[in-house]
Amino acid sequence: MLLSLLRPEFLSIKNRIRNRMPGDLWKGIILFVVAAIFFVLLFALFTKVLYYFHSIPAFGDFLTKKLMLILFLTFFFFLIFSNLIVSLSTFFLSGEMSLVLSHPVPLSYVYYSRIFLILMESSWMVLILAIPIFLAYGWVFSAGIHFYIYAGICLIPFLIISSVTGSFITTIIVSALPAKKVRDFIFILSLIILGGLYVLFRIIQPEKLINPEAFKNIADYFTSLTVPNSYLLPSVWITEFLTPVLTGRGNGYFYFMMLISTAAAFLVIGEWVNGIIYPGAWTKAQEAREAKIGRGIIFALLTNPLKRIFAQQTGAVMVKDIKSFFRDATQWTQLILLAALIFVYLLNFRLIPFDRVPDISFFLKNIVSFMNLGLAGFVLSAIAVRFIYPAISLEGKKFWILKSSPISIKEYVRAKFFVNIIPFFFLGELLIILSNYLLGTTVFMMVLGIVTIFMLVFGIVSLGVGFGATFPKFHLDNPAKIATGFGGFMFMIVSLLYISLTVALESYPTYIIFFSEIGKVELGLSHWLLISVCFSGSLLLNLAVFYLPMRWGIRALEKREF
Repeated sequence: MLLSLLRPEFLSIKNRIRNRMPGDLWKGIILFVVAAIFFVLLFALFTKVLYYFHSIPAFGDFLTKKLMLILFLTFFFFLIFSNLIVSLSTFFLSGEMSLVLSHPVPLSYVYYSRIFLILMESSWMVLILAIPIFLAYGWVFSAGIHFYIYAGICLIPFLIISSVTGSFITTIIVSALPAKKVRDFIFILSLIILGGLYVLFRIIQPEKLINPEAFKNIADYFTSLTVPNSYLLPSVWITEFLTPVLTGRGNGYFYFMMLISTAAAFLVIGEWVNGIIYPGAWTKAQEAREAKIGRGIIFALLTNPLKRIFAQQTGAVMVKDIKSFFRDATQWTQLILLAALIFVYLLNFRLIPFDRVPDISFFLKNIVSFMNLGLAGFVLSAIAVRFIYPAISLEGKKFWILKSSPISIKEYVRAKFFVNIIPFFFLGELLIILSNYLLGTTVFMMVLGIVTIFMLVFGIVSLGVGFGATFPKFHLDNPAKIATGFGGFMFMIVSLLYISLTVALESYPTYIIFFSEIGKVELGLSHWLLISVCFSGSLLLNLAVFYLPMRWGIRALEKREF
C-alpha cells in the first residue's frame, strides 16, 4: 500500500528521465560541472579550516567538535524551517490529496508516504552540503570507511526527526486556526522562523569568536564556546556520536541509540497525532478565503497611477501582479523574514570590532564598504531568484490567455520588469546607504555605492525577468520549486559572475581615487585614462546585462507554443 502511494512520484521521475528534451543533456552536464566545482571548493575550505584547528595543541579537538556542533545545529534549524513550509504544501495544499483521501487508504499509510516525500524535498540541500563536509573531516583525521558509513546512517534519523517535527507543528497550527485566517497561519509560521533565526544567532554567539579579549583568560573564552550543550537536541547526539568515531577516542553508541529510538518514537507519535487531527485540519485548509486585497479605495488610489504612467496594457499587468502578490499569503509574508535578514545583515556591520585596530580602522571601514558592493549584490540576487525569476512561471497553464490577449509579449515582459524594479531599487539603496552609514565611510565611497547598486539593480532585475521568460515552468505553482530548476540555477551563476565582474572593474579606479583623496595627491593623465576605461567597461557591462536577457526572454516566449 505504501509503495502504491509513492509509485506516482517514482513514475514521474522515470518519465522525466525517459522524455528528455534535446537540451537536457547539456543542462545535466552544466549542473554536474558546477556541482563538482562547488563540492571541491567546499571540501577545500573545510579541509583548510580543520587542518588549522587540528594543529592547535590541546584545543584542536575541542574546536573541531564545536564546529561540527554548530554545523549540525544550523542544519537542524534549517530543516525545521524547510519542513514547516514543505509540509504545508504536501499535506494540505497539494491537489492530489483530494484524490488520495477519497480512496479507502488508511491514514497511517498516507502519513508515512507524505513524510517520505517531505523528507526528500526538504533535505536535498543539507545532503549536498554534508557530503563534502564529512569528506573533509574524514580526510583531515584519516578516518576509515566506517566513519562515512556511520555518518550516512546517522543522517537518516536526524532527517526523520526534523521532518516529523516540522509536519507536526504545521498540522497543529492549521487545526487551531480558522480556514479564513490562512494569513494568520503564515504570519505565525514567519514568526516561528524569525524566532528560530534569533535563537540560532544567539546560541552560536559569533561575536565571541571575534572578541576573545572580553574574557579574563583563555579558559573562560573556551568555556563560553561550549554553550549550549543541551542533550535534548539531535544535533548534540549526532555530534557526540561521530566525534569518537572520528578521533578514535571514546564511545558514543548511547547517543546513536538516542537518535534511532527518538526517530522511531517520533514517527509513531506523529502518525497517532496525525490520525486524530489531520482530517479536521485538512477540511479547514480547503475552505476558500475571501479576497479583500484589491477591492479597497486605498489600494485603488495607490495602483491607478500605474495605468496612467505606463501604457494601459502594461499598467494593467502591473496592477494584476501587485494584487496577486498580496492575495497570496505564502508570498507577502516572506517580507517579514526578508526584513529580519536585512536587520541581521546590517547588524553585522555594527558588530565588526574596528576599535581593536584604531590605526587602520579608517582604511578597513572603506575596504569593507567596497566589498559590501558585492555582498549587497549577492543578497539582491538571492531575493530575485525567489521573487522575480518565478514571476512569469506563476502565470501557470493559463498563460495562453495572456498570449492571446491584446498585449504583446514585449509589453508583458516590460511590465514584469517595471513592477519589480521599484521595490528592488529601494531595497538595494537602503542596504548600501545604511551599511555605509554604519561604517562611517567617505563621501566618495558612499556615492560609488549608490551609483553601483543603481546599475546592479537594473541588471539583476533584467536577468531575473529574462531568465524567467527563457526557462518558464508553467506546470509548477510553487515558487520555491520553480527557483530550484535549471533556469534558476543558471540565473544565480550568471548574476554572481556579473556582480563579481562589475566589482572587479571598479576595484582599481576606486583604489586610485580613494588613496589620492587620503594622501592629497593629484592624479596624472594616465591614471584618469585608466579610470575612465574601467568605469566605461563597467557601464557597458551593465547596459549589456540590462538589455540582452530581456530581449532573449521576449524571443523565447514569442516562439513558445501553447
